[in-house]
Amino acid sequence: MAEEMDRGGPTGQCGHWQLSTLATERNRSCRWSHCQCHQSLPKGWSAEAGRALRYPRRPFPPPSPAKHIKASLARRLGQRSPASAQAQAAKPPAEVPIPEHGGGGVGAAAGEVERELDKSFGYDRHFAAKYELGKEVGRGHFGHTCLARARKGDMRGQLLAVKVISKAKMTTAISIEDVRREVKILKALSGHSNLVKFYDACEDALNVYIIMELCEGGELLDRILSRGGRYTEEDAKVIVEQILNVVSFCHLQGVVHRDLKPEH
Repeated sequence: MAEEMDRGGPTGQCGHWQLSTLATERNRSCRWSHCQCHQSLPKGWSAEAGRALRYPRRPFPPPSPAKHIKASLARRLGQRSPASAQAQAAKPPAEVPIPEHGGGGVGAAAGEVERELDKSFGYDRHFAAKYELGKEVGRGHFGHTCLARARKGDMRGQLLAVKVISKAKMTTAISIEDVRREVKILKALSGHSNLVKFYDACEDALNVYIIMELCEGGELLDRILSRGGRYTEEDAKVIVEQILNVVSFCHLQGVVHRDLKPEH
């Protein structure tokens, strides 16, 4: 028997069509409780079935709450959506003026951008007069660390550690700001008994010099390995307590370490 819907006219005040007894298996129901459909259900229907059919499935999933986050990250990283990239590709390339005095084209433009970077930090420029630089003891991606000895002042003759950061490797404004922030953080954290002491920051035309306390105790990782990777609970408790004190002090200064490990 074919299932049909009685479309004789609306019932109640909701304007929905009443289901006939022949349409008992159709996934159609009324959502309004004042409708006659709920007052007199067709034969074979139950209130539970009516409630189950009252809210049909959404035809589309709800919008993702992470879309705006992804979009902001894409803008920050310089990425573009396929639609915007296609629109950009459709635009004609901008005309680049030819330099009249034999300029270097793209290379000259890049050099001009680099010259516009302000690599003056405002630090003391008398490093050579105040400190005697010694041998190199470590090297990283942006600089290296050397031994140094103070020439004058209260620290005269004292051995120090100097981090030398080359200005030639500061090719972006972000890298310059990273150096400023490093010095600022070292100043803010100086004074804790379990943190390296910061003494001074100097610069010249080529480098930035960060003068700090010389720590000759070695790395925690080397001590762990020297014991065969085993630490008693009493010995580990002393080290963990110092680490937690340092982390708490950093947090009070608004600094998060983000790279805690035995090597550091």
